[in-house]
Amino acid sequence: MALDKQDEVATRLPFDVNSVKRFYLPQIILEGSYKFARALCLIRSFLHLEYLEIEVGNEYDITALECLEMERFSDVTFNHLREVKIKCFRGTTPEMQLIKLLFAKSPLSLRMLIDTWFLDHKTLDTRLDTLAELSKFWRASPKAEVVYIDCSLKMRS
Repeated sequence: MALDKQDEVATRLPFDVNSVKRFYLPQIILEGSYKFARALCLIRSFLHLEYLEIEVGNEYDITALECLEMERFSDVTFNHLREVKIKCFRGTTPEMQLIKLLFAKSPLSLRMLIDTWFLDHKTLDTRLDTLAELSKFWRASPKAEVVYIDCSLKMRS
């Protein structure tokens, strides 16, 4: 369900949460939904978040999301974020927006683990374009890195 202006979810909790260091979002669909808006609210409020794992549920590409625009996060810096794992990555516009945002807002040496199993089933040109675009994203930390993984191997074991 898409959000209407009158139904907007808060961008932050009314208090900061310092105790959450790991956060897992299963089957999150990156769209203008209540579930995704609440997830962003929590992520913004977890000031000491170190590890974030997102299992993306987008099957189709959609346009860029206003809620993932850099300007919407002008007051946020992920000072403790060390590792992000994105499972079921397809290279959709919102997924790319999210990765770009996390790189730009994470001054630590961020390690971005990207599960490419779904991307590997796309055409070679699509894969190359997606990987080339990822490599061009500006990073707040010069030591930030992208590691491509295949989570399907763990499921087969």
